[in-house]
Amino acid sequence: MTFVANGTRLDPTPVAGETVQRRRVTALSVDVVGSMSLCSSMSIESWWTVIERVFTIVSEGVERFGGWVENFAGDGGVAVFASGNSQAEQAIGACAAALWLRDTIDRYGAEFRRHRGFDLSVRIGVNSGDAVIGALVAPPHPRVAAIGHAVGMAKRIETLAAPGAVYLSESTAALVQDAFELFALGTFEVRDAGAPLALFELVAPAAADARAEPLSLVAAAA
Repeated sequence: MTFVANGTRLDPTPVAGETVQRRRVTALSVDVVGSMSLCSSMSIESWWTVIERVFTIVSEGVERFGGWVENFAGDGGVAVFASGNSQAEQAIGACAAALWLRDTIDRYGAEFRRHRGFDLSVRIGVNSGDAVIGALVAPPHPRVAAIGHAVGMAKRIETLAAPGAVYLSESTAALVQDAFELFALGTFEVRDAGAPLALFELVAPAAADARAEPLSLVAAAA
């Protein structure tokens, strides 16, 4: 049996009594900056239209680059990229989606600022690692879910990102360094990481005629 989550094939389908799948994935976490203040500045109905627009953008961007939205609640969500021929391909898809989301929501934020006088932006965190993917079986329909340290750490990294920025873990950066321009941010204390983590800002796609330098050569100046 094959389960399809927004175009991502999971075969065989994990159901009650069957073994779920452990996979290398890249997880993307996105969150609206200052959402509580924004929500309190307008009616709940108006805030709903804002979040609906953000969710539409997130869904479109994630699916465009081969991922699926694993969950979306309140003012943010998590997407998972688990398809592709290699771990690098997954990570490149996630980073391409992150840049698309950043830029599309920036344009929506400019429109929002003109009409409402407030800033609207998101922060994004991306991490690569192991997760278990399976169907959480509950009537009336099972829901595909990705569970594991890699997914949770994407959320931890996202909380550290500056408004409008995309931060990557070292594991993701190592997979995409030839495809994107990265800026090394140094090491950060990240809850539940066990040790300080090196983080990188995702800036832009790499120039077509250039290759990114090895990570060891692009560390931020002290």
